[in-house]
Amino acid sequence: MSLRPGLLAAVLTVCTTLALGSLPADAATLAAPDVRVASYNVKGWHLTEGGAGIDGRVRMRDSLTRIESKQIGIVGLQEFETPQAEVVRNDGGWKLFRADANTELPGGNFTGNAIMWKDQAWSQVTAWQLHAKVGNHRALHLPIVLLESKLNGKRVVVMSVHNPSGAENREWREEIRKLERQKLNDLKQNYQHVLMVGDLNENVGAACFFTTNGLTKAATGYQANPDGSCPASGYGGVDWIFGAGNIGFAGWEVDRTFEERRWSDHPLVSAYYTYRG
Repeated sequence: MSLRPGLLAAVLTVCTTLALGSLPADAATLAAPDVRVASYNVKGWHLTEGGAGIDGRVRMRDSLTRIESKQIGIVGLQEFETPQAEVVRNDGGWKLFRADANTELPGGNFTGNAIMWKDQAWSQVTAWQLHAKVGNHRALHLPIVLLESKLNGKRVVVMSVHNPSGAENREWREEIRKLERQKLNDLKQNYQHVLMVGDLNENVGAACFFTTNGLTKAATGYQANPDGSCPASGYGGVDWIFGAGNIGFAGWEVDRTFEERRWSDHPLVSAYYTYRG
């Protein structure tokens, strides 16, 4: 399912008409599709196993086709299970790093967070994990990958997160956010270009928290007020892309095809990111 050479060379074609409009001045560095990043909660394989819906492997294959058509180079994945990982690995066009299990499932299957990237566009420099543990709650394992562009040698660190859902988990979610913010601070001290993507299971709460005091920029354009208060987000979802360091964004898009075709119960969110140094 790898992109044909013609597709790889066709820069900013399909999606410019969908979402980009006019790019900001610093978007002049957008010279290849590998600078488009996405976040996707795939809806775990076991949730549609045994006739409960479209098989998770089929959903993942169809999702990959759509993702490739959009010329996306890096994707943070959540609720990602072993059968779906096999689909990605067998595709041949992607490299994949899975964090340790967030939840163990029968038959050697497990669900958790992962990051995949186009092999022809990126090289893995190193990969590690944030083991986020709060009180008596189970640990959440968040993958972090340092990638180097095969086009221009630029490097970017990517972290994929999935925070607890539900009102009953509000305090747990808030504590996990603090650990993620601390990690973002650490990464920002050591790397110029840092991305955090994922299902935060919050809207304004997450966007305001991570953009307060200029820690990150949100790909949606959201920004906390200078006094720390939180304006409306202008976006109703819980899937986010944030950038820290010398990164800007253009072309935020929410693709609901993934929900409409029942590949997942989440959309795919994506944006182009721009280097500022």
